[in-house]
Order: sequence, then C-alpha cells, then structure tokens
Amino acid sequence: MKFILTILLGLVFFQLTAQVKTKEIDNSIPYKIEKSQLLYPKGTVTSIEEAKTFLLQNLRLENPYGLSLVSYKESNNQNHFTFTKTYKGIEVYHAFVKLNTSKNGSITSLFNSPEIVLNELNEDWPDLNSQSQYVNNTITIHNQKLIWVKKDNVYRKGYLVNYTNSTGLNFEVIVDRNNVLLFELERSNHYSDVDSIAKGFVFLPDPVTSANTSYGASFIDNNDNTNPSIDAERIDVDLEVTYDSNNQTFYLENQYVKVVDISPPTIDPVTSNSPNFYFDRSEPGFENVNVLYHITEQQKYFQSLGFTDINNYQMEVDCHGFSGMDQSAFNAGANPPNIIFGEGGVDDAEDADVIIHEYTHGVMQSAAPNTNYGTERNALDEGFGDYMAASYSQKENTWQNNWVFNWDGHNEFWNGRKVTSSAMYPVSLQNNLYKDAPIWSSALMRIERNIGRDKTHILAINAGYNYSGGMTMAQAAQLILQQDSILCDAENYGVICYTFLDKGLVSSCAVNRPANMVGIETINQHNVRVLNSYNFANGMGNLEILANSDFKILVYTIQGKLIANYSSNNKGKSISPNDISPGVYFFQIGFKNTVQTLKIIRY
Repeated sequence: MKFILTILLGLVFFQLTAQVKTKEIDNSIPYKIEKSQLLYPKGTVTSIEEAKTFLLQNLRLENPYGLSLVSYKESNNQNHFTFTKTYKGIEVYHAFVKLNTSKNGSITSLFNSPEIVLNELNEDWPDLNSQSQYVNNTITIHNQKLIWVKKDNVYRKGYLVNYTNSTGLNFEVIVDRNNVLLFELERSNHYSDVDSIAKGFVFLPDPVTSANTSYGASFIDNNDNTNPSIDAERIDVDLEVTYDSNNQTFYLENQYVKVVDISPPTIDPVTSNSPNFYFDRSEPGFENVNVLYHITEQQKYFQSLGFTDINNYQMEVDCHGFSGMDQSAFNAGANPPNIIFGEGGVDDAEDADVIIHEYTHGVMQSAAPNTNYGTERNALDEGFGDYMAASYSQKENTWQNNWVFNWDGHNEFWNGRKVTSSAMYPVSLQNNLYKDAPIWSSALMRIERNIGRDKTHILAINAGYNYSGGMTMAQAAQLILQQDSILCDAENYGVICYTFLDKGLVSSCAVNRPANMVGIETINQHNVRVLNSYNFANGMGNLEILANSDFKILVYTIQGKLIANYSSNNKGKSISPNDISPGVYFFQIGFKNTVQTLKIIRY
C-alpha cells in the first residue's frame, strides 16, 4: 500500500512538472467546473451566522446538506462571505457559494455553484490518518482532507492533498480509497530589527521601455551579460529594507515583501553591511532589488487607494527559481503564499511587468480567496494581471504601452502579450486562460484611458472582492458596473458600458454612447512623455510634455469642462502650475490622427 501510493504521487509530480511551458502552463483541468449562477436575491444579513442561515434557506439546502465558511472579507464598501457546500458534513469539491452585501447588510449579489451531491458511489472513505504517511517526503504538505468529488457524473469519496513540490510549484491531487488518482490540478498562478532606507539600482519599468526601443542590438539578454546601454537604463531609487543592529546587516525585506530562496538553483538573497545595493543585471542581487522595489511600490499604491487588506502579509519571493526555466508563478497554496521567478531567456525578475502580473494574482487571491476555478474565471485573473502590469509600466513611460512584458517577451524567447485585442465575447472564447485573457485586459485598459488609472483600479479591485469560482466574464462586467453605481453614482456608466458592449460583454446600454471615447488600438503611434509631474502637482515647477511630433492639448476638469487649450512648440510644451487651479484634470493630447488622454493632478 505504501509503495503503491509513493509511486503514484511520484508519477503525478513528474507529469505535472513536465507540463510547465514557456510563459504558458497547460492548465487544462480534467475536472469539469460548472459555471456559477449570478443571482440578486432580496434580503439583509449583518453577520456570518445570518449569511449562513439566509443561504441555507434560500438555496434550500436541508440536512444532510450544509455550508462551511471559507472566508469573510471586508472591502471599502462591501462585505463578502464565501462558503463551500457540504454533504453529510464533508466538503463538496468546488461547490462554492459567494454572498456579497453592502455595509448596511443589503445583499448586492450571490454566486451559486450548481454542484450538489445527488448520486453518490457506494464506497468507503479513504483512511486519512493512514494515507498521510505515504506522502513523498521531498514535498511540503499544506492541507489534507476528505472530500466529495464528481467523477463520471457520480460523486466519489476522495482524499485531497495540497502540496508544493521540490521545484516550488503548488498542486492538488485527489485519490480514492484504493489510491487511484481521481483529479489533479496545478494551483500556481503564472505570471531588534528596525526598518531602514537603503539605495539601489532598478529598471523603471524595464530597459527597453525606458530607452524607447525594442529588444535587439545592445538590448538583448546575451546570457545575462550587461553592457553600457543597458547599464544606462538603471535608476537609483530608495529601498525600504530591514536593518539588524546586532550584526549590522541590511536585508532585502520589509513589511510587504521578503526575498528568500525557495526553488532551485540555490542562490542566497544578497545582504549588505552598508545601505547600498548597487548591482548590474549580470549579478544575482539586481533581481533581488528590482523585485523588492516594484512590489513595495505597488503595495504602497494600493494602500493609497484605501485597500489596506490586499496582500496584507509579507510576500515571500524567490528571484532565481524553477531551475532556470523561463517561467514564473504565484503559489496560492503555500503558507504564506509566495512568488517564484524563473531565469530562462530574459530573467523574469528584471521586468516590472512580470513582477506586477504575478503580484496581481496575489491581489485577487487576497480579495476573493480560493475562487480561481473555471476557465473564464482563470482568464479573468490572467487578464487582470496583464492589465495591472501594463498600467503600472505606463505610469512611468508610455512607450509601447499596449505591450505587456516588453523586455521579458516580444523577442526570440517568447511573443509577450498585449492589452489590445479584437476578440469578442463570447464568440472568440477559446477556453484557454492565456488566449482569452486579452478580452478582459483590453476592456480594462480602454476604461482606464477614459476615466483614469486610480478610478479604474478602485472599481476593478472592489469588483474583485465579489468574484466567485466558475463565474464568467460577462458576470465580471456586471460587477464593474455595479461598483460604479455604488462608489461613483454611475458617473462612468456610459464609458464602461459601451466599452463592454464593444467587447460583447453586455448586450445593451441605457444611455447614448459618450462622445470622444478614447480607444487603445492606435494610441502608441505617438510616444508622449510627461516630466516633472510631482513638482507641478505641488506647485513647485512646470509640467513638461514631450512627443515625437507636434500636438495640441485640451485640458478638462473631471466634470468634463474645458478650461485650457495649448499648442506644442517644437514637439514640446511647458505648462506652469500657476496656470492650473488645484484639482484633477484630463489632458487630451491630440495629434493628426490620434488622441491620448492623461490624468494630471494639481494640489
């Protein structure tokens, strides 16, 4: 018995590990996940017990059925209850129920998985205690439990093991009482000490974007070697690190992120006896610094938007993992969750897009724990990661800002991705999370280009708290519209609805199409650079806008009132802070055939 299970799990580990591919893991799931129903029942609940009672009654779950709490989350404006259905006291696999309410308890939406045990196989339960000793000791076990799982339309009694293998990837396997494999799933998502301030070099966001060029010539991987052109794109930044006064050592660690070694090869995180972490890309320490900086900046940005409980733990990151493969992953099943970056091709940890993409998987896991099940739900997660990565990079530089993974991809190693797509929902769906993701990422990016980065992030993340397993892209679009109604009194309804209508995600809109909606397909024909925005915002210096051709600028208030009109002089324009009153403005920068909109703040 022991020998059989050891061989079985060993074969599973080999098979799943071998499925890792360049940038796109074959995440095919043999277990059919039914699409969740999106309901809007009437009612009020103000506690976990009230939520459970309401659901049992309204879903008509009478004994021997029940509900077990998975998570309770509070977002800025809502409460979110996630339960799993049980049968005879045992969890039903992937049978989630997600109830979302306003702060006063009014129900805003309900996701209900149709899974329910109606026909069970007459067999004995696996022996949890005796089987646990057979797990291969080269892996880390995070969770073991008995579970109902549907196989060939009959519910079986299974034994689930959630584990991390020796390369750092996270998996679930379910076996029956005879150790026959019923189901397998990779759970990794790809793509007296005191705090102190240190200094170090990073790419901002990556060397080809900051240099306004593409992969090639001096900007190639060249086996991780550096050169003067790439070195010139390093930026000197402040780093939030930890200082150990006992051994007088600075560590790349703060309250948001900790650089560690998890996965082969064994490369210890760099430390320093001075507050300086200056490296070039040929040195392992550079990736350590780059990851710590970008994750910290993104987390601080979330905090500024009011999301104080998103990834509110110290994320562990391995900047040199997967035995040199060209692959990165967020591992939700690890304790605590972690991110591993591979080194194949261009090192993943050198590109801020890869870093932010993987960190965004953590954002969604934090907002809606254990809900990333189902093909469209997987594509939503992947598309949101691509959007967040592109949004993060374009705030630094708008060069090729429709691309994702500008440095890590778009080269001989892999094609990278874009946040532009002509794909329409649902006719273009290919049931592949990577190929379907651009439907969602392109919709979000178009919304951002029209209403601004901060507002789009606030709406999208708050909608994410409502996510449930098995949900669809069309349901996610409804959640964005719902958040605009709750948070913004539907002031962005027209732009958001017609963006989704153009992608096939909604069937109609209740208002006329807004005039001059900005698209994103041709936005990159002109490279616009905005300099000195911080000093301008604080009234200490001019705003400098530069481009590769002449342009006109129309300045609108957030309410849509035109307050200024400028023309460039020799492909540039300098605007004094004395000319703009405090407020939030949209600068429409118009060229011969295209318009680009920027959000500018004046305090």
